[in-house]
Amino acid sequence: MNSARKFDADLRRILKHERTAEGGFDSVRAAKTIAGAFEESFPDAKSLAREIGAYWLKTYIEADPARGAIGAASLDWIVEAFTFLSGADDFELAAISADDWNEVRAMLSSEAGDLPMPLLTRLLNVLMQKNAL
Repeated sequence: MNSARKFDADLRRILKHERTAEGGFDSVRAAKTIAGAFEESFPDAKSLAREIGAYWLKTYIEADPARGAIGAASLDWIVEAFTFLSGADDFELAAISADDWNEVRAMLSSEAGDLPMPLLTRLLNVLMQKNAL
């Protein structure tokens, strides 16, 4: 199992665990756990991953109670963000909108000085392909 598929499976395990947690399912708590797992997946880009995870929480979970159910679209978004940072190409998703890619570009710009040059170059190439530069 490659990294994006494993991450997707891990997210589903987190949700399953949260659904069986004492006190019932709390979508915000589950989403925060997912965002934490996302951040921990990228030790070389931890600050950027934290920003992307926080953006996902704010935009796709907390801002819209209907979306807060952590549906397939919000999971696809965070998995696509994972493929962006990891370089995995096993998930062909289009969950991240053009506006979101522009937000990711802004986050990358603010964190660029702290990223290894090969990673920064690869991420900028992806953003060029997404017409976000």
